[in-house]
Amino acid sequence: MLFRKTLSAIRQFSTESSSKTLGIIGVPFHKGQPRGGVEHGPKCLRDSGLLEALEECPLSVNLNLP
Repeated sequence: MLFRKTLSAIRQFSTESSSKTLGIIGVPFHKGQPRGGVEHGPKCLRDSGLLEALEECPLSVNLNLP
């Protein structure tokens, strides 16, 4: 039952005609993570071209990057 509701919600979201907005906050954070390097995640995502790829999608992308 839950799976059916989730699938229905995904279908509704993907077919709505209203604009879709995606917000990205690029804040390095590592609290509670015992492994080093996780704080470099936001920079790695930016360097990989993820933001440019998202801007090519039919989305309104709002960036908040330090």
